[in-house]
Amino acid sequence: MINESDQDMGFGYDFGEGSTSDMGSVAGAHLIDAEGKKKYFVVRDTEGACACSRGLSSIKPKTRTNLWAKFPAPPDDVQQITVVIPHFTPMDDVPISR
Repeated sequence: MINESDQDMGFGYDFGEGSTSDMGSVAGAHLIDAEGKKKYFVVRDTEGACACSRGLSSIKPKTRTNLWAKFPAPPDDVQQITVVIPHFTPMDDVPISR
């Protein structure tokens, strides 16, 4: 993620899925298989914490950071998927490599 502004970009609960364990994470990201009509949520451990970037406080002005999230694998016949990140336009038709 790139912060091109002149201010810190805070995370808080903005990119979570609503759980209190999502603070400072990107747990709200998800994938959509429109053809198969299936939504894939970020993988979570036995305590409910996401398998994703966590402990994020902010991105400083004019800097960037890499974010990640782990999802269950869609079936082999799914060739492309929509990537949804809260507050951003969905990215349609993203090819899946295997």
